[in-house]
Amino acid sequence: MDGTSPFLNGLHAWCISIAVLHKNEIVIGIVFDPLHNELFHAQLGAGAYLNNTPIQTLSPAENVTDGLVGLGVSHRVPPNSILPFLHQLLTDGGMYVRNGSGALSLAQVAAGRLLAYYEPHMNCWDSAAGMLLVREAGGAANNILANDGLLQGNFVLAAANQHIYQQLDLMRTL
Repeated sequence: MDGTSPFLNGLHAWCISIAVLHKNEIVIGIVFDPLHNELFHAQLGAGAYLNNTPIQTLSPAENVTDGLVGLGVSHRVPPNSILPFLHQLLTDGGMYVRNGSGALSLAQVAAGRLLAYYEPHMNCWDSAAGMLLVREAGGAANNILANDGLLQGNFVLAAANQHIYQQLDLMRTL
């Protein structure tokens, strides 16, 4: 389950997130939002789906002003780890949402509802399914398994297209 705090506080931003890894590659990803009866699922090389309908995240967006960016942060990183990114996003005219579930936010990127999602550190068990969803829906995402990400976690950056990904990746490295 991802979004424990929203769940415990009666908010609607939690989900069940399951991924299958095979030979250090994410091959199946499932994010289920039981409150909205939405099952996001993907298989490596077979596309991404919302319930039984194919989804594509590809967007003509050219700038962060063209949509909403989901943000996440946890106590595993210092608060200042998100501040430069947030400052630059707002300076560039972008807007953000934070719902408390990175897995659900990644599924929203895959479905084209969010322009992108960024979190400075996320555990693999919360991010793997969503990252496959974004890639299989045609979006861009970093390799969360790099640098021992399976056990240590990693930063998460996923976007509707390569142009937005590059723009946000530059903000991330400031």
